[in-house]
Amino acid sequence: MYTVMIVDDEPLMLKYLGGNISRIAPKWCVTGLASDGLQAVNLLQRQKFDLIITDIKMPEMDGLELAKFVYEIYPQTQVVIISGFDDFEYARRAIRCGVSDYLLKPLSDENIAETLKKSAAAMDEKESKLFSDQIIGKIASLTDAELKSAFLNAIIQANGADVKSLYTAIYNRHISIMESNACIMVLSIDSAYLLMHGSDYQKILSEQMRLNQRCSEIFECNPNITVCYCEFNNTALLICGKSKNSVEQSVRSIYNEIVCLFEKEFQVKPRGAYGTVVEDFLCLQKSYQVAAESLVLSFIEENLPVSPVSSISQKNFINGISTQISSIYSDFISGNGSKMRADLSNFFGILSERKDQLTSVRLLIHLLNSITQKSKMKEEQLEKAFQQLSSLINADLSNLSEKSIIDMSHKAILSLNMDNSFRNQEENSQIVDEAKEYIYSHYSEPISLTLVAEKIGVSSSYLSDLFHKEIGEPYSKFITRVRMEQVTILMRANPGEKIYTLAIQVGFVNVKHFNSVFKKFYNMTPTEFIQKNMVLH
Repeated sequence: MYTVMIVDDEPLMLKYLGGNISRIAPKWCVTGLASDGLQAVNLLQRQKFDLIITDIKMPEMDGLELAKFVYEIYPQTQVVIISGFDDFEYARRAIRCGVSDYLLKPLSDENIAETLKKSAAAMDEKESKLFSDQIIGKIASLTDAELKSAFLNAIIQANGADVKSLYTAIYNRHISIMESNACIMVLSIDSAYLLMHGSDYQKILSEQMRLNQRCSEIFECNPNITVCYCEFNNTALLICGKSKNSVEQSVRSIYNEIVCLFEKEFQVKPRGAYGTVVEDFLCLQKSYQVAAESLVLSFIEENLPVSPVSSISQKNFINGISTQISSIYSDFISGNGSKMRADLSNFFGILSERKDQLTSVRLLIHLLNSITQKSKMKEEQLEKAFQQLSSLINADLSNLSEKSIIDMSHKAILSLNMDNSFRNQEENSQIVDEAKEYIYSHYSEPISLTLVAEKIGVSSSYLSDLFHKEIGEPYSKFITRVRMEQVTILMRANPGEKIYTLAIQVGFVNVKHFNSVFKKFYNMTPTEFIQKNMVLH
């Protein structure tokens, strides 16, 4: 997955590209939004981006100035310029600034897709050449165990170029990768336990490194086990055997051995999960994915290591966690702090009766890791979030209620990216935040200003004034906008759904009223919107 930052001072263009890049080009993910070049520079200091798509004319710092800055300071990041001016001089200046492509407004999905395809191809070629140049000089010095570890890491990351180059070296050395059956087990230090017992981020990181190192030492001479790092600084073990049963028995035996060692030496029990047993090394990436997904279950399961997911309840739990992480990540990127609080409530609500302090903090750390990984954030940003989380836990360790967990999560996530949009959000009235959170959670119901005011304990007139001051629009317009935005998402996802069904799902009891509001909001009827959407997509 390639990452892209969108930079544009036009809110509608920023919103469109931010919400549609992944649909237009599935290999790409928007991990940053900025309204001018200076905001983009601030983001670059915290995150890594494969590509920046920027408008050419913006206040503060324009697209060409940004492109020149990126070319000089972050040469690995490509830049694509968007402009409404078909002007050769602009194009010539853009090329001098290191711009890789140039798009003219009005943009089309086809042109965007083609540009992103070319950018991905250029990056793949550059990365493949860079790896080849580096690996040729290094392979000869690698031990067999180090070579197998690098190969396993390439498989986990689904890096085809690395897999092919390393496999050639392994084949030439006559190194056995796996027997007829194998699977991958993922081990994770219980960061939540360490954090709640006074450890800071660096201590947790050192424990993760120690886990990997000890596993490498213990199994160095075992030809059936290969060890490497994987995502979130966890440790992956490739475990081989002659049959499926023998592999699964080895998994449990190895896990118990590691647990005994760590509980004795370091007083912390690693969490673990393993993936499906496969018969071909090319299928190991699938085994890893299953193990990584199953590891989430280790937050609530004490019967470890967790086996591949089988029950419907387990699948629902994992899918629910994944869906809510995607929603919270979207809130994070767009700076929607109020919706984030509502999504955090849904996120922790998945735990249902299995809630406790330790499990909630485990889930929160997984969320922070996921956001920083998706955004390609630099490690110091995650460390800031851990510092914030640690201070909040120490201040409220005896009373981690559901609300305090949500407040804690909200603050920890905001600390990852304290740009202007989030600072403004933090300065908003807490009352308005609570009102917006309630609306985002109940927009499908016939809620009134009076009802919302009662729920958060203020008068309706006071809440009405706050909406005007803090949001810049009355309550009625705000909830209409929320409902209209949500219904278009439903329309795109379910183009065959009946209009009256869609109306009910977003809180309208009268379909004629819904049609009237929709037409006034979008200048077209719901039917016309669906037809247009079907034509475009």
